Amino acid sequence: MSENLTDALGGLAHDTESVLMPEAAAIRRRGTRRTWRTTIVAGVGVLALVGGVAFGVTTLDDRRGVVPAPPGATASASPGATPTTAPSASPTPGRPVDTSPIPDAAMLRVADLKLGPATAKIDPEPSDGYGAMALSVCAGGFGSDAQRARDRRISGVAALPEALEQQGQGILTTVQERVLVYTSGGAAAFLGEVRDQVGRCPGSADAASGAWENLGSAGLGDESVVLRNTRMSRGMPDQPAVEQRTYAVLVRVGDVVVVVADLGWESGDGHEQVTRTLAEVAVRRAAVLR
Repeated sequence: MSENLTDALGGLAHDTESVLMPEAAAIRRRGTRRTWRTTIVAGVGVLALVGGVAFGVTTLDDRRGVVPAPPGATASASPGATPTTAPSASPTPGRPVDTSPIPDAAMLRVADLKLGPATAKIDPEPSDGYGAMALSVCAGGFGSDAQRARDRRISGVAALPEALEQQGQGILTTVQERVLVYTSGGAAAFLGEVRDQVGRCPGSADAASGAWENLGSAGLGDESVVLRNTRMSRGMPDQPAVEQRTYAVLVRVGDVVVVVADLGWESGDGHEQVTRTLAEVAVRRAAVLR
């Protein structure tokens, strides 16, 4: 995820642990209304690793209507349901570059998001209104962008495991996935650039892009990294700002990069373990691309 961190690797929200949860049906009704409202008004990419590789970090206020572009210094148009393709890359001698759309079989499915009893869903079109984590943290974007040949993203709502519901963490969370295919060497270069940028430009919680942390490897694929973003967020404009933590897992398998983020629900935190679990499934789905 190259829009810069500042634009928005942006996408989805969940009630914090400190908030008393309303009755389950009420949460679903409220979440559904906001989810679809956001989808309709979404204008710019959040987990839109498009034109860069942003995974979207937008403010919660942005999630209420006007949607910012995925984290990145340069705003980009929101990708639609059709997979997007990056700038043309120089083909490897003797090996043609495949720029065909990434198939549904390579992406997470509704069944994958049903980790608990609540209703899970995948948005008909990638939704830009939830925020996410833009991965281009420093100005200048990624040099590996020119090697990105294919990419696709989805957004949806995951049903949280009952154990998390019992802990008062709600029943739903918003997630985003991005699958990127590079020409030879591009995927490894991208992961290296992400680690470098998070190390050099971590940011701060009170900045629009939040503060970034590298939590180490997820133990998946050829290499992987778990990222946490902490920023100040408001559940509603008239509420005081609270710290919100969201997570992203990036996994490289050969020339393919899979990015999964748990963006929480409203101003609530995302869940590191949920992100890791979905990333493992997403990597298996993306194996059809190899």
